Amino acid sequence: MVHSHPRKARLHFSKLRTRPVTEMIEIEKLSIDEGIKRDDHFISLYKQYLLGKRHAHVTRLPLKHINVGVRTRGKDGTFQWAFNELADDSVQRGIRSLRRGMRPTLHVYRGEGETFVCPDDAHSAEAYRLSGIGLVPCFILEDVPALPNGCLTIRTFYPLGQALTGVRSRRDVSSLPAKQLPGPDARTRVAELSDWAKETAIAVRGFHLEADEPVTHWHHVLISVAERVATATDAIGMLLERRAVLEAAAIVRLVYEMALTFHLNWLDPEYTGRYLQAIADVGPRGWKQAIEVLQSEPDAGINVSVRRAWAEGHERMGALCSSPNQKADLSPVGVLHAKIYPKLSGIAHQDFGALAAFAGRLDHADAAPATGLDETSLEHITNVSTTSILLRILDDVGLGSVDL
Repeated sequence: MVHSHPRKARLHFSKLRTRPVTEMIEIEKLSIDEGIKRDDHFISLYKQYLLGKRHAHVTRLPLKHINVGVRTRGKDGTFQWAFNELADDSVQRGIRSLRRGMRPTLHVYRGEGETFVCPDDAHSAEAYRLSGIGLVPCFILEDVPALPNGCLTIRTFYPLGQALTGVRSRRDVSSLPAKQLPGPDARTRVAELSDWAKETAIAVRGFHLEADEPVTHWHHVLISVAERVATATDAIGMLLERRAVLEAAAIVRLVYEMALTFHLNWLDPEYTGRYLQAIADVGPRGWKQAIEVLQSEPDAGINVSVRRAWAEGHERMGALCSSPNQKADLSPVGVLHAKIYPKLSGIAHQDFGALAAFAGRLDHADAAPATGLDETSLEHITNVSTTSILLRILDDVGLGSVDL
């Protein structure tokens, strides 16, 4: 249900307005404790990003590929490393924050090979390590090649805040992770996926530490998605048992789309989550009206073209959140999109092809529906979509076991 127009008009104050939470201060004017080591290259990159002179790429990176510390180049051209001492109370505070549903972003730049350098977020990185979370949200402050989980490209439109400027497609993979299902038939095997999702929900509850104030956070997303996957896969299994392939396909599409949306949210829950919540709150039409407000809102001292570009970035992000086709460019399971989505969508929307599947029963009541689908294909789509979701949830609660 779409909310009334006045609520949509107020969206820019509560959901869209992403002004910087800190004020720009010259690095030279900051008082730095004696002995603290600085990474001048990182400081230069970060200042350029804050001023809108450089893009950042939002993604998840393996923590094992991130070198935490200050890197400098010696006179002989080799890199030298230095490390600032970690404060244990800060690390423990970071762990509690993770267990209460926060996922801080690490700011990194490219190192050698597939590695990255993280000079400034050492306490958060250590909290992730001690919590067993292997894939962490990152802002990469330099250009990157295609990444396994894709990335969002954002820019700061100073002083208005960040906005999306593009999407970098994920690196294509030769095969998708799928859970080994030893059951004798499709119903039994898909039921095993439902059990796995229920076990994952239990793991989320076990990792979660109740916050002092009840607020919606990332763990609410994790538990909701795990529970919905459990219910959906259970329904798919029952429908396949009854040979209701067409009806099962509609729910398979739901699980596949959940995998696409969850991947977008998972890339950086603190950044993408607010957009997904806003879109769900007002719908595409309300979002468009909010963008129109942003573009026309007077603000002394801000260039009109900068304001327009900033608003267009929010509009672009809204389109991404609402489009399965665009989300498929990010998620690894999106490699199946062109092959499976048109057929599944036609069934879900009851196009003529779905209706024609039962046309043969006019003359032959026991004729098999001509769906063009088979149980094996639906089971595979369900498996890889569910696996994509649950492996990421398990990693995010310290139980990851594979590279993603």
